[in-house]
Amino acid sequence: MKTRTGDFRDSRIAASLKGATGAAAAAVAGSISAIPGSRPHWDKACILAGALLATAEQFPAIGPAETRQDEFPYWAALDKHTPPGKLALTGVAKEIKCPYRQLIWAGFYYESAKVNALLPSPWFEAERTWRLRRAGLSLGAAEELWARAKPILERRLETEASLLRKFVVADFESPSPVVQDTLL
Repeated sequence: MKTRTGDFRDSRIAASLKGATGAAAAAVAGSISAIPGSRPHWDKACILAGALLATAEQFPAIGPAETRQDEFPYWAALDKHTPPGKLALTGVAKEIKCPYRQLIWAGFYYESAKVNALLPSPWFEAERTWRLRRAGLSLGAAEELWARAKPILERRLETEASLLRKFVVADFESPSPVVQDTLL
């Protein structure tokens, strides 16, 4: 499969997608047209998976998820994609003497990717194992690393998390420019 050029002639997925008609065909065409600009590679896999699902006649039944009663961890939203998160992650990696790359992947799989309810997903488990191994971590080592780093990261992001919570909860209708500038 050549995802950069959009040439799917030799792909098993392409063969499955060729039979799509109607709305499914439109979803497949839209998905495939998005692939050349997608980054990183697992985005391409998700796009193709979505296109393949669009051709399916039956979907698995999905029930409502349980609602969490605990406070949302606003600090977890301040990840490597935000200036305060990147700064805090860099500092924590130095403090606990681990590579930054290992810390961000451990944090992603043991904090950011948490959900209320998750159906069994062999793909997710395989991708997680593969990604962590590429970062030089086993599942156990990643979980242990995150257990050490998480409380330090929470403390370092306490002020920014409080500002984010205020922005989301109290200032939702008229956000404070100070809060926006600090977090974004």
